[in-house]
Parts: sequence; C-alpha cells; structure tokens
Amino acid sequence: MQQLAPLVKSISDFFWNNILLFLLFGTGIWFTVRMRFIQVRRFGHGLARLFGGFSLNGKKADHEGMSSFQALTTAIAAQVGTGNIAGCAVALVSGGAGAIFWMWVSAFFGMATIYGEAVLAQTFRTTVDGQVTGGPIYYIRAVFKGKFGKFLAGFFSIAIVFALGFTGLLQSHLLTTELAVFFTAAFCLLYFKKTFTRPVLPALCKAAVAAIVWNLWFMVPLLQYMVQGVCRISGKYDAAYLYDSSVYLGQMFLMFGQSSGVAESIQSGIAGEMPQTLGLALAAGAFFFLLAVLDPAVRKSSRDAARIGSLTLGFGLLAAWCASDLCPWYALFRCEPLQALSKTLGKLQFAWRFFTPATMLLVVCACCAVVLYRKVRPEAAKAMAAALLALTIIPAGYLMYDKCTTSEAVTYMSLAAVDDLPGQVGGGEYLPTEDTTTDDSVWGRLTPEADDGVELTEYTKNGLTIQLAAQNTGNTEASIRLPLFYYPGYHMTAADGAALTHKNGYLTVTLAPGWQGSVQVRWTGMWFWRAADCISLLGIAATVVLYRKSQKNAAHV
Repeated sequence: MQQLAPLVKSISDFFWNNILLFLLFGTGIWFTVRMRFIQVRRFGHGLARLFGGFSLNGKKADHEGMSSFQALTTAIAAQVGTGNIAGCAVALVSGGAGAIFWMWVSAFFGMATIYGEAVLAQTFRTTVDGQVTGGPIYYIRAVFKGKFGKFLAGFFSIAIVFALGFTGLLQSHLLTTELAVFFTAAFCLLYFKKTFTRPVLPALCKAAVAAIVWNLWFMVPLLQYMVQGVCRISGKYDAAYLYDSSVYLGQMFLMFGQSSGVAESIQSGIAGEMPQTLGLALAAGAFFFLLAVLDPAVRKSSRDAARIGSLTLGFGLLAAWCASDLCPWYALFRCEPLQALSKTLGKLQFAWRFFTPATMLLVVCACCAVVLYRKVRPEAAKAMAAALLALTIIPAGYLMYDKCTTSEAVTYMSLAAVDDLPGQVGGGEYLPTEDTTTDDSVWGRLTPEADDGVELTEYTKNGLTIQLAAQNTGNTEASIRLPLFYYPGYHMTAADGAALTHKNGYLTVTLAPGWQGSVQVRWTGMWFWRAADCISLLGIAATVVLYRKSQKNAAHV
C-alpha cells in the first residue's frame, strides 16, 4: 500500500489536471450553449414543477415514478457530500475570496450538465418487477451497443460501489455518524410494526451486512486501536470531559457566530469559541411546529406529519439537551457504579457532537410544520418557509463573509514546513496514548535521536520504512528514538541484541552493549487486516454479481 499510494496519486493528478477538469467544465459549456441556456430559460418553470407536487409522505407519486420533490431530495442526498461542504471551505482557505466566483461559474454550467444527465435517465428509464428504474447504467447500455456498452455499464457499477462503500466512513466523522445511527435505530424501534415486517426487515439486514462487509477494511483496524486504547481518544476522555465541552443555551442559538475558534472549556465561557450553534432557524421551526399542533384544525390536516414531527421534535430536543450544559454528564463521572459507563461515553469525545442528530431531527420537524400549515393555511406556510429560509441563509452568509475576511490562507507542502507544530497537529486525539512531544527532531529534520554512546553510520527513511546502521559503544543498553509514532503494526528486522520498543509515543530501537549492525523498521500491519481487505473486496464483487443476476432475472420475468 505504501508503494501504491504515490502511483494512485500521480494517476489521479494526471487525469484531474489534464483531462477531467477541462472535460467537465467543457461539457457544461457545451450543454449550456446547445440547450440555449436551459438553466436560465426554464428556471422558473423548474421551481413551479418542484413545489407544485410537494408532499412529505409521497402521496403525489404514482406508478410512473417519484414526485418532483422526492426526486430533488433523492438527487441532493446522492450528490451533496463532503466535497460540496468541506471542499468549499478548503477552496476559500486555499484560493481566497476569488474562489467563490469560480465556484459560482462552475455551478452555473454544471446545472446544464445535471439537467442533461436527468433527461437521459428519464428517457431511458424502464420498469423492472413493477418498479420504475433508470440511471447511467441504462442509458450507457442504450447508447453504446454490444459488449463495449456492457463493459462501460459494469465499470460504472463497480466504480460507484467503490466510491460509496470506501468513502462513506472516511468522509463522515465516525463518532458523529454513530450518534446519527443511534437516533435512526431509535426511530426504527418506535416504528417496530413497520420495521419488523417481512419486506422491510430483510432489506434492512441485507443493507447493514453489505455496509459492514464493504467497510471491514477500515473498521477492523479502527476497532482494534479503539479497544486496545492505542490513541488518546480511547483513554483520555470520560463523562467529565463531555460536560466540559458542553454548550450554553445562549451559545446554542446564536445567529451570528465567528467562523473560527477552539472549543476550550465551559469555564472559559463563549468568548473565542468556535460557532457551536443550532441556529435560530431550527428553533423557529420547532416553534412553528408547536403552533401547528396546538391548533386542532392544522393538526388534523395531516396526522402523519403531526406524528412524525412530534417524534422528531422530542428526539431533537433530547439531542440538544445532551449537547447543553444542562445535561448532568459530570454526575456520571462522580458516581462510582457508573465509572465504566463514564469511560464508554467519554469515547464520544465532545458533547456538541449531539448537534448532528439534533439538526437532522429538527429539520424534519420544521418541514412537518410547513406541511401542516400548507394544507390548511397556504399563505402562512409560505411565510414560514420564507422566514426559515432567511434565518438559514443570512447567518450562513455572515459566517462565510467572516471566514473570507478574517482567515489567513496557509499552505503546507510537507511536515517540515509547519511552523506552529502543536497548533497544526490539532487536539491530538489520534496520537498515541503515551505523552508525545512535537519537537524539531521529529517534525522538522525528521532524523532519529540516539543516546550517548550510539553511533549512527547510515540512515535512510522512505515513508514508513527506516533503514539504519548503528553501533553501541557503551557498556549499558542504549536506544535510538525514531521519527515515527508508535502504532501496533511495525516490524523490525535486525540481529539479536536489538529490540523494537516505544517510549513517549515514539518507536525506539534498544541496542545491547557492544551491539553493531543494520536495522530495518517497516510498517506491515496485521494479518487480519489483510483478511478484512480481502473480505471487503470479495463482498463488493459479490454485490455487483448478485445485482447483475437479479437484473437478468427481473428482465426474464
């Protein structure tokens, strides 16, 4: 893997810098000109079609497919990801405020490309086993006939599985995702009558097993490190730290927050903190929903919306309470019988991680409020939607403005160029559990440190592999501290008398008195990591094969 990474990066850079960038941008320009600026001419018609069939529970959809709004939400869920969110922040920091203009330009021409893809998907859609289906696989095979079309469609299927299966856990912060999964599981249990039915439960189990198998390559090493307490996040935090990272209620509903800052402690107050806020938009959405359920005429307009909104409001407020300083995290730390639970909860690291499920749930609650009012008082629903939109866009715009005007663009091409080492390493949650220093001998010169009496005659470092020759001229054991953090998975090749140990979070080579010879230290990982890699690859291949088989069976039926 160490030798493969530079090759993959060079191939990626070549395709992106020389082909894909011009191909994607050029395709958008061509579609825009060819369709006579469809994104401008038909923008109003698109909005009318979108909200004309708005429905929370999908009653507007018929046997021919989804409603306009369902299609929009599905497309957004599939296309908006880390690149659209974190990528914008990276672009601003790297390129400055001018990057916003080029993001607007690319988005403008990209609208035509997305429109072209959508038209192709609708044109070549088909009905399989009573369900409408379509997408790139179908129009690729329709345009490119024969084996070449089948090859392209199959390649796309495999590529999209790799993209979704391999990047899902990497692009999402794992701990925050776990909280969202917890609240999702709670909803499934509340709706157990619908969840534990023959069509639904087997499908959920298959999806869960497939997701686990696809990501075993990542989960096995992570779980090993978490269970063994290799990283600081495994042993440093407890429920007391959760309380210290909780949020004041006043801080939770700030409208204009700073774009930068560090979560210090609850004793430090709000000054200098990062923008830990749910925002007034979600608070207003919850308030609008309460007004809706208190009005009998509005509440009866949609029982499904009222029930779903009530559940999301309750769980959303519970998640917000867990993130606030009102939650008694510290009591768990002080209670002796709950010490084990305190350590387990401490692996969540920060109480404000509960903002993620709180945001998801309160957004659904706000949508339920609009749906309830839309059926009885459409004008009030439009006013609510406009207010929620304004309370979302204005604070977000201010946050981006503050980021553009106050943040300094910093670019580091190597660790040796980092000037503020402790600050750039971050909180150090994933550094080794042992006390680790970040001095110049490790981060700057990237050279080893030898005890008195040890002579280094040769030293080379290539990634995670170190080759050295040394001699211990002293009468006692001596060690060489290597510029590598200690994580299980390193292997040493050397003559008897040399041992691979660790001290203060760094790998060290201990030499016996009078020892002389060569040492090679390299990263090998664990054998069961390799097994997990193979299982993930086989699982992805099996998924593709089973999918193709089911498509053929459905076509015969």
